[in-house]
Amino acid sequence: MGKQGKQKKRTRDAEEEDETLHAASDESDTIDTTSTSTSSSEEEDDDDSEGAFDTIDVDFEFFDPDQSDFHGIKTLLTNYLDGKEYNCSDFVDEVMGSQGSTVIKCGDGENVIGIAAVVDIGTSSLFGVLDFIEGKCPEDMLPALKELKNAKFIVSERLMNSPPQLAPPLMDAIFDGREDGTEHYILLGRAYKDNSTPSSKGFKLIFALPEYQFLYDASRIKFEFEVAAGGHYAREKDDLRPMRFVCCIDRTSLNIALGAMKKVIQ
Repeated sequence: MGKQGKQKKRTRDAEEEDETLHAASDESDTIDTTSTSTSSSEEEDDDDSEGAFDTIDVDFEFFDPDQSDFHGIKTLLTNYLDGKEYNCSDFVDEVMGSQGSTVIKCGDGENVIGIAAVVDIGTSSLFGVLDFIEGKCPEDMLPALKELKNAKFIVSERLMNSPPQLAPPLMDAIFDGREDGTEHYILLGRAYKDNSTPSSKGFKLIFALPEYQFLYDASRIKFEFEVAAGGHYAREKDDLRPMRFVCCIDRTSLNIALGAMKKVIQ
């Protein structure tokens, strides 16, 4: 998957011109899911039939955000700080206006299912987010976090059931051609703690999105914390306990991490 065909990022003005490209797009640019269906004739012939699997092609489109996407992006980011109040509207405006910011939509729908952007860390709309992160940071890591220079903030949020194949082109969309002297990037993301892991061996983090793991593993400064009780993602499922993580990665390590991700996720 790349930035061509059905996953290509494009502006609204180019949408009508691109419609004819969909029929000619390569099959590798579609994402297949499966559903189980049983015809009435099959049910008559064999009541025990488990049905046949049908292939469904789902198109995902990348767009530059516009004002009509504001509320969809805000829905994704409202609980970004686990229920803590912050200036979400200004944060959304900053995300939408940042260089390379990208929204994901499914098929012909207008609903935003994902947002990715790189935001200037010095903007006032980000102060509440940074305060939240610093409040969760272990004391021994806090000086290094505050001393980061020429840093920017990565926003990458989307629906949990979105396919992992979206990650490489989405990261390309926000990082390709970025030559602004940024030395470090900070990411706040979601993960789960596997409680079935014996405590003597620590615990395993299961990351909500594929890019999270690659960036986290390559980061020098990183820490995790449990989602606050009552938070939107606080409910535990099976042996998985909701967690949040923060990682700070330098530009060289980021490039290496994204290159490794492309080799794994195709």
